[in-house]
Amino acid sequence: MKFMKSILLVIALVCANVVFAQWDINEAETLTFTNGPVGKNLVVDGEGNVHAVFRAGNSVMYYVRSAQTNQWTAGEAVTDSASMGSIGEVAIDWDWQTSQPAIAFQSNNRVWAATRDEGNMWLRMMMGDPNEDAYSPDVAVNPAGMAYVVYITDDAGVYQLGYGYYDGETWARRYCRRSRSFWIGSVTASCG
Repeated sequence: MKFMKSILLVIALVCANVVFAQWDINEAETLTFTNGPVGKNLVVDGEGNVHAVFRAGNSVMYYVRSAQTNQWTAGEAVTDSASMGSIGEVAIDWDWQTSQPAIAFQSNNRVWAATRDEGNMWLRMMMGDPNEDAYSPDVAVNPAGMAYVVYITDDAGVYQLGYGYYDGETWARRYCRRSRSFWIGSVTASCG
């Protein structure tokens, strides 16, 4: 009896997977890159469209796969001449207020955030201090449309958490600085 329940559960999961699958593996498309993408991330909007970012050479590329047509758009560069370089990690989230993506990426040991304006143009902002290395960005957008970016900074071997948020008009950037008391062995952080 237990064996039959397991088989029925597997059959139900396989059937559910087929019903809810958005992509037909037999119709897979190839996206071509000059340099193979290493970093990648994706988010799905409310209409089922897939928004993907890839690290491709010295650029961050943005693609959309339409839920209606099952086709990918042509790649679009998120980076510009100031933010191009040795690209590291990339992250993406969806802004439900503007129906636009919010992207964070690492380039030349700096972290950048990219959002779109009303004209669909990319707005880019370097996060943190230009004299500190920054790594490992992530991005999230809250239901009110505020984008948050978090990352790690390295100021001559002193690591701290950097973060910023975008209210639709301006970016505010802050740090959580770490201090260590060697006498009691505790670590504290203060965020400004």
